[in-house]
Amino acid sequence: MNKTAMTYGHALFELAQEEGKLDEFMTDLKVISHVLQENPQFLALYDSRNIPLAERLGALDECFGGQVAPYIVNFLKILCQNGLMEILPHCIEHFRSLYNNASGILEVKVVSAIKLLPALQDKLRAKLQDITGKTVVLICTEDPNVLGGLRLDLGGTELDGTIRRKLDEFGKDLSQLVL
Repeated sequence: MNKTAMTYGHALFELAQEEGKLDEFMTDLKVISHVLQENPQFLALYDSRNIPLAERLGALDECFGGQVAPYIVNFLKILCQNGLMEILPHCIEHFRSLYNNASGILEVKVVSAIKLLPALQDKLRAKLQDITGKTVVLICTEDPNVLGGLRLDLGGTELDGTIRRKLDEFGKDLSQLVL
């Protein structure tokens, strides 16, 4: 993540704190993230110099006015005016990181071979909450290459209990075996 995105994301976070609107801003940024996922051309359109700035700013009002807080719309306009819309996803990511830290939330990325059943997700979440003392949000994905077990990423700390890793380690041990 670049320094500019971190600066803008941090400034937005500080504004949200000052206004007592952390949860509202986070909810609005999730809406914008969803729009970005659904419309990959969104950022390029609002950074396009082929469209007059006044039209781009007006389109932001039309797109988000009434859907998200005016502060968020103004934030988008500032990025647009400065030709920085391409950093928006990174600004949101940095804001979310600061929000999670301030709110005692730990996002844990979970990779498994198959979709985890809700009961197993609940048990894993409860165990991680007991260990960390934080509210745990699981982000579950499937990757058949792990074969079985789980790989967890807890804010940069990776715990790999997958069968794939164990097989790889076993293969290394066998290759170093001298007969």
